[in-house]
Amino acid sequence: MRYLVLSALLVFCGTTAALPERQLVIQGEAPFPTPSFNRDSCPIDQRSCTNEQADSCCTPKNGLLVFAQQWELNYGPKKSFTIHGLWPDLCDGTFLPANGCDRDRNYDDIASIVRRRDSSLLEWMNQYWPSNRNNNNVFWAHEWNKHGTCVTTLDPKCYGDTYKPQQEVADYFNQVKGVYEANNLYQALSNQGIIPGSSYPLVNMAAAIRRELGVEPRFSCRRGRIQEIRMWFYVKGSTNYIPAPAMGGHSCPKMVFYPAK
Repeated sequence: MRYLVLSALLVFCGTTAALPERQLVIQGEAPFPTPSFNRDSCPIDQRSCTNEQADSCCTPKNGLLVFAQQWELNYGPKKSFTIHGLWPDLCDGTFLPANGCDRDRNYDDIASIVRRRDSSLLEWMNQYWPSNRNNNNVFWAHEWNKHGTCVTTLDPKCYGDTYKPQQEVADYFNQVKGVYEANNLYQALSNQGIIPGSSYPLVNMAAAIRRELGVEPRFSCRRGRIQEIRMWFYVKGSTNYIPAPAMGGHSCPKMVFYPAK
């Protein structure tokens, strides 16, 4: 469950900590402007949450994105976190409607849609984005319908004459794949000597991710065991993800158990 956050400031030792800028360009099919839209008017350095008048096809209107990864013991590769989701929010952290942003583009056959566009992407999703309730297609449909439809740069109008029905669905999951691969939590923790099978200080685990990935994480635990790690991003253009300050606090004890799968 996601919790309403009260602050967008990241505070350490009484001071506001600025994150170093790290830009992440996601490869894939970038949306094309509509025929009446001047493509050159989309500045590549336009960052989300800086200009309310920016065209929503150029940069996301819902410009603060939360990326959540899970540590589920019976799901995914032994040396990998799995994906919970990539969730657009308003720039102040306010959640978007629980039923998504475009009911006309709600689908329940995500696996079929993705397979038609890119069968290798579907294989990857089955491995790194599994449902912990054993129904991947239902899980993916929920993520697309609630969150994917709120990515304004993937609106069909942004593709212009090149648009093919439902291609934005595969593009959304492909963008999430890019964010995931650029933010390998298992590798980041391992590089700093934090491997599954032991308990570690929460501050050390957070510092390891900060040092390795340049993002500020927020940990969630269940009965003292690591369950989920979230991180926040702004977007430059439509696919260039930049770390944003974390929102809210950790929900873990000072010592966190990181069990082996």
